[in-house]
Amino acid sequence: MLDLGCGGGAYFRYAAEKPITTYVAVEPNEKMHSKIREAAAEAGLQCNLDVRGGFLDDIKGEEGERTSLTTSRSTGW
Repeated sequence: MLDLGCGGGAYFRYAAEKPITTYVAVEPNEKMHSKIREAAAEAGLQCNLDVRGGFLDDIKGEEGERTSLTTSRSTGW
């Protein structure tokens, strides 16, 4: 799952209930990165958490990697 502008990890509690193998949290404010990791642990997120700085244009997946772009509007969260 790709979460752009992750902030404080508001979607972690929902993601913890889904069969997600990797959660990529993109947050340009690097001061939030430790808080993102803490929020993931508190929510019980059991998948691989990849916290990255930058913006959408900075994200590059591995060749053949399947990525789901999820927004609150598309999931109803």
